[in-house]
Amino acid sequence: MTEDSTTEDLLKRIYDEAHKGRQQPQHDNGMLIGDKLRFLLAERRYLVVISGLSCKTMLNRVRASLPDDNNGSRVVLILDIESEEVAWHANTMNNQGINGVHQLSRLDEKRSGQLFYSRAFRKEQSGRKEDMSKYNKIVYDITGGYRLAIVVLAGLLRFKEKPGQWEAVLQQLRLGPGMEEEQDGVGNKIIQAILSKEKSIEWQTRPAVRANMSTKRTIERVFWASFEDLPNDLKSCFLYLAAYPKNVIMHANITVFMWIAEGFIKPQKGKIMEEIGHNYIKELVLRCLVQVEEMNAAGIITKISVHKSLHGFLHSEAHEAGFIEVHDIHDAFVPPSVRRLSYQSLDGRFTIFTNKFHKLHSFICYVEYRSIYSTGLCKKYCHDLKFLRWSMFLRLISVRGLRLDRLPDEIGDMVHLRYLRVECRNLKKLPSSIRI
Repeated sequence: MTEDSTTEDLLKRIYDEAHKGRQQPQHDNGMLIGDKLRFLLAERRYLVVISGLSCKTMLNRVRASLPDDNNGSRVVLILDIESEEVAWHANTMNNQGINGVHQLSRLDEKRSGQLFYSRAFRKEQSGRKEDMSKYNKIVYDITGGYRLAIVVLAGLLRFKEKPGQWEAVLQQLRLGPGMEEEQDGVGNKIIQAILSKEKSIEWQTRPAVRANMSTKRTIERVFWASFEDLPNDLKSCFLYLAAYPKNVIMHANITVFMWIAEGFIKPQKGKIMEEIGHNYIKELVLRCLVQVEEMNAAGIITKISVHKSLHGFLHSEAHEAGFIEVHDIHDAFVPPSVRRLSYQSLDGRFTIFTNKFHKLHSFICYVEYRSIYSTGLCKKYCHDLKFLRWSMFLRLISVRGLRLDRLPDEIGDMVHLRYLRVECRNLKKLPSSIRI
């Protein structure tokens, strides 16, 4: 699930997955999605796995939409530590006596090595019979057994020559004196709650153990090393993903087009720019810095996301490097000298910028659709982008979710503009200065 998913989205996705290979019932026209799902799963044994659910109300609606036929059906929730309240709420629904919460512990030395090897080698290297156990301890010392740190480290070494470059990187990351204490904590950001629907009255969980700072520090050190190893062009492409909120799924094609408009992708002989951009995405995936969310039948990556535990580091690095300014309604002051500006809102609100951004090259706006169109307030006002009329050096404009009825006329006269994407339901007409 993403942060902007609604209960209807979730139920529809469950319904679509459960409905694969079945004929469409003739009598379900006009039925609510919850009723359709309950009818589809009635008297069937099912296992539903949901990741990222963070709202008790949504959990209640999902629970009400799943039939309880005492046949061993199960629901598995994979939750963040921040969603502990949801786990406790699930406690009121679980079958009495069932231990429904299981904290995913860190891997031991041997299993850390196994996960590392599975990610570090390319296909042509996977058949090697050499003894790799000598790396088990150092991989475990560096990562502390945290899965995300292990796969990011593996993604880094995947692009290094072994053994020389491997040894250099591992030696650099090896824990030094005074670091051992940071690795003594027990904590993990993921909780897995198994919810039994044998009886819908009582669910049982245990309170989650708060993840301590060692998790963040361990992953951050490995992430930093992997990020610094990126070629400059690819580093810019990766930093650009900070323009989107956490947990947002991005379309690969759109991302590549934006990279091209920004000038991050340099021409290569015999290749078109889009091909180079998709190769960049593949490399970020192989380095475990980007996750694949969807692939088409031909095996081409179509949707991607940044792991939520890496998104914070990505956002911090983009800010510290002055690469992009990310703002929301609570942080509306933007320096006039900004070159790249990202405005993010998941509650539908949009700020009014009063500054003139003469040096602005890119404006990316991501506002949640449903929150703005689900209230009557949307009928009383419209947003506007008048502040962009003074930004004549704009190369890219990407706007999603605003209630816009028009764009500034000056946009058509921006000779540097390479990319314009507007996903706004109320926009009916483009300015006459824009010629298609």
